[in-house]
Formats: sequence, structure tokens, C-alpha cells
Amino acid sequence: MFLLGSVPAAVRVLHATAEPSPSTMALRILKSVIGRAKSCAALCEDMEEAVTAVMSKMMKAIVATASTALTATLS
Repeated sequence: MFLLGSVPAAVRVLHATAEPSPSTMALRILKSVIGRAKSCAALCEDMEEAVTAVMSKMMKAIVATASTALTATLS
């Protein structure tokens, strides 16, 4: 899978979309590469970009969840 460029593609998906389904799939791909040496090396090559993409996605999810909880509390 890593030979087909799945790591960079998954990172691009995380940056490009706010939709949950493609983002979830991209995170699953990144998670699957961690246990394989060659795949992990591919991830390490794009580590800065991958970490930035994952953290950005996590922060957006946290903000959305907090916003929803606050709206529900104030209603």
C-alpha cells in the first residue's frame, strides 16, 4: 500500500476535506502503516505534514464538539 503513495495521499485528504467519511478513511490508512517497517519509513518521510494534518483534524473535531455541547447547554 505504501508503494502506491498511500501515506501522502492520506495526508492530502486530511488537509483537503472536512467531511468525516474521507477523513476517517485517511486516518485508518495512516494507522495501518505504523506496524510495518517500510510503511512506517514512508510515514516518517512526510512526518511533519502528517502530524500537522492529523492535529489540525483533531483540533477541528474538538472545537466542533465543544461548540455543539455549548449550544446544547444554552438551548
